[in-house]
Amino acid sequence: MRSAAGRTAVVLLLAALIPARPAVPDTGETGAAALLLPVSARPVALAESCVAATGGTDSLGYNPAGLAGLGGVECSALYYPGFAGDTFVGLLAGKPLESGPPGTEPCAAASVAYYSTGSVELVEKTGRISEVTGERDLVASGGIGARVPGMPVTVGVGAKLIYTSLIEEVSGVAVAGDLGVTATPPAIPVTFGASLQNAGKGMKLGTASDPLPMRVRLGAMWRLRLDDAAVLGRLARPQYEDAPASTEVRSYGECDLRPFDGGLAWAGGVEVLFSSTFALRGGYSRLARGGWGARHAVTGGLGVRLGITRVDYAFEALQYVSTHRFGIGVSL
Repeated sequence: MRSAAGRTAVVLLLAALIPARPAVPDTGETGAAALLLPVSARPVALAESCVAATGGTDSLGYNPAGLAGLGGVECSALYYPGFAGDTFVGLLAGKPLESGPPGTEPCAAASVAYYSTGSVELVEKTGRISEVTGERDLVASGGIGARVPGMPVTVGVGAKLIYTSLIEEVSGVAVAGDLGVTATPPAIPVTFGASLQNAGKGMKLGTASDPLPMRVRLGAMWRLRLDDAAVLGRLARPQYEDAPASTEVRSYGECDLRPFDGGLAWAGGVEVLFSSTFALRGGYSRLARGGWGARHAVTGGLGVRLGITRVDYAFEALQYVSTHRFGIGVSL
């Protein structure tokens, strides 16, 4: 049990960290930022331009409609050692809900993520210094995606629960919802995607309340399959069917609208798959405007599949720092 003087010091520190908010949030002021942390490495390597991606559990973090088409059970884990002593660990799993041809049955996925900023020194009013955890977040997410019968369209819905603790004294809980849709017009290898993320009332910590980091994502994915025996011909006339190919190129593009952050972000990525066993990835994103000003990021990474096991690595190079993420998963 902390003394009254210690609690006073905590309150004073919280007042400095969480200033009073006006009734209408200013640009760049949102809470529950842990909702935006990716739970797998592959999307990071693609600059998170994945709103139109389909058929993988990664879609849970960007567009639940993309969950439709899972070929089987997928499980993965992510470890992210931050550059300032923070740590993030995420677990992700998904499976078709019914047996049937791949791409026709509804599919579901769920994830659990833990984030900690690490220890910080707290100076109490008496002058005593103690170590506490600056911030701790626990996020649970779930979603389901399904194909609309008779149409090249998938739809999805998701829900999230986040618990945040600050300086081990103030905590809050928030609930958010996601909606999404994808469409793949006949005869062209392009998928379009749109999603609304993190819709909810907001996060309240102490006397301060902030809106959730809502996102409106719009984007597309272009897929090109190549045949080693006739690469030039395929470039002029891409295959649209699902026949196996030794090399596949996927290009992603996305516009990310941020109503409460006052931002407009653009992102793009390219993924080259070699015989479904090795992948090279790269991307670029730019925050055009927002409370923190312009932000650029260059990303990249690779993936290796050995039997049912896959390993993914991603880096993100910002203006002053670089981060690295490592993931491992299995597909059954």
